[in-house]
Amino acid sequence: MTRIVIIFNCLLFAKPGAADSVMRDFYIHIRKESIEVGEYEKRTLKPFAFKTYPVNEVNEDEIRRYFFIDGEENILYYVHCWMGNFDFYNKGALKQLESLNRIDKMIAVKWESRGVFYRSNWYNARHEGGKVASLFAHLLQTEKKNNILLCHSMGHSVFLGMAKNIHPANPYFKLIIFAGADLPADVLDNELKAIGYLGAQVIIYTHQKDRMLQISGWLHQRKRLGILPLADSLRYEQIKNLSIIDVTDWAGNRSLSPSNHVYFKDHDGVKKDMNKWIEKALTPG
Repeated sequence: MTRIVIIFNCLLFAKPGAADSVMRDFYIHIRKESIEVGEYEKRTLKPFAFKTYPVNEVNEDEIRRYFFIDGEENILYYVHCWMGNFDFYNKGALKQLESLNRIDKMIAVKWESRGVFYRSNWYNARHEGGKVASLFAHLLQTEKKNNILLCHSMGHSVFLGMAKNIHPANPYFKLIIFAGADLPADVLDNELKAIGYLGAQVIIYTHQKDRMLQISGWLHQRKRLGILPLADSLRYEQIKNLSIIDVTDWAGNRSLSPSNHVYFKDHDGVKKDMNKWIEKALTPG
């Protein structure tokens, strides 16, 4: 009986320590006239705001002190898609991303969609990202932080706005991951031709049956980066540090994402591959 009580007490008091070791989830919420930063509660992922700033009065040093501690940390920046601010989707994505290995903190970038109209949201997305461009550059320059970037869908356009204050000659990221990229396929010939200089490694996942990007391509009358044909993929892989990975025929949990668009969080094979690249990026030498 004594042995059972001792084991029970060990398990009971070990729980808080185990919980403290999991990834902490912070957020930057880009609103119409303000920027809110805060942290998600563990397990429930209920957001708790730290502070809200008018768009043009963001205290970058204060936010950096709030997000980071001294010393080395592995930071995942996740820029979500159109309508990704919907609570049920946002929590589902964060829960899945918490399974990634070796990440100490996730900073999720949320932005407000303008209703259900695709075009107005796509053209506004870059503007939304631009609201935090200065803050983003400030955070990336924090010492001893190993930065990893994950963009999904229309979040890539938000990222273009966020990145306007960072210099392409600096490798800010250990790893950049694009999934379901809703950008013109030829963006690698112009705006993102220097993407390989921003990250030590860049991964672009493509899926030829991504239904959301097929619709997007029809609306724009331009191919999308996330459904690059094989011939274009081979040509673009000449870009420094860039690997393009087609996941169209990968076995996995396809039934969870019939749109073939949210595989970055729902497909076990893709998540396993992401973990492989993260492990490699964070391993010295």
